[in-house]
Amino acid sequence: MAAKKEQPSFLIKDAIVQEWLSSGSTPLDCACSVMKNDMGGFPTRRIIEFSGTGGAGKSYICGELAGDALRKGFEVYVDDIERRWDLGRLGTFGFSFDTPGFHYIDPSSFIEECFERMMATFEKAKSGKKILYIVDPVAALNSKREMDGKSDKMGQSRAKAVQQKMRLLKEFVNSKGHTFCVIFSNQLIDNVNAGMFEEKKITPLGNAMIHWPSVRVRFTLTGKLIDKNMKGRTGTKADKVKVQGIKLKAVFKKNSEDDPYREIDFSIILGNYGIDNIRDCARWLKTYTDALGTDATYYEWPRKTGDPIRKKGLTEFVKWIEDKNVEKRLFKKFAIHYKRWNKPVERKAKVR
Repeated sequence: MAAKKEQPSFLIKDAIVQEWLSSGSTPLDCACSVMKNDMGGFPTRRIIEFSGTGGAGKSYICGELAGDALRKGFEVYVDDIERRWDLGRLGTFGFSFDTPGFHYIDPSSFIEECFERMMATFEKAKSGKKILYIVDPVAALNSKREMDGKSDKMGQSRAKAVQQKMRLLKEFVNSKGHTFCVIFSNQLIDNVNAGMFEEKKITPLGNAMIHWPSVRVRFTLTGKLIDKNMKGRTGTKADKVKVQGIKLKAVFKKNSEDDPYREIDFSIILGNYGIDNIRDCARWLKTYTDALGTDATYYEWPRKTGDPIRKKGLTEFVKWIEDKNVEKRLFKKFAIHYKRWNKPVERKAKVR
């Protein structure tokens, strides 16, 4: 009789993600994990890294994830290193500064201090506690070696400090009986020694931010949303343009929870509106499927027998969706079609 296989020190169910956080963008959530979760989302019990240039929406997505975490019973800690969060606009994410469970802590000065405070928070957590910890941006932190006046060629001392702390942090995040999630926002820097086929932009802090996070997303600013209806005093088109929002692209450089290297486009409306989720979903469905009709110019919602024709332009279609309160049906339709679109290629299995 074969010997009984020994069980690992941790339970299998503790290694599987059972809870997901929404970024407020259905396309972005689905690109992260639609094959593991029906509506996608970012995994808990994992380390996540967002990278990108300035103004690419990293802090905004962190705020959306913080809002969703609070609604799901998480304690949220924000270590805003550069004091860039607009605390007066937290209502955009569905919470306020006084919301129970939200902790806006004094910014850390050193890498060592940041990780020590983070792990002390996890140590004090009671069994079953759910915590989301956000560090924004980690690239702004210095190491104590730098402040002591010692040489730091190419940021090696910072990279070594992060590498040493990441191993301990990974053990905390994977600890049994808790649900911890850590998000690092990271700035891109120029790769001055890049060759012809190498990346021109890289993330600082060496391999620590490449090896340890389970999900790595790079955000890129692809354009601006302009108000085309802006008029001058005489009724003519104004000389100055009014920027309504920004267009972004997210590329999953690494994803241990689903397929990596996915790319998705989404947009953010400035002010108190936030992510333009309806328009983003409608555009994708129109581009890659026939779920909203086959006419290349108009959008059409599936209609029942006897209903009037509902062909509309994009702006009219978005307004119709909001008036009919069928946003969730549109998001669900997007998730279903995106999952079909990413269906794995079926081939004859290799003989092993």
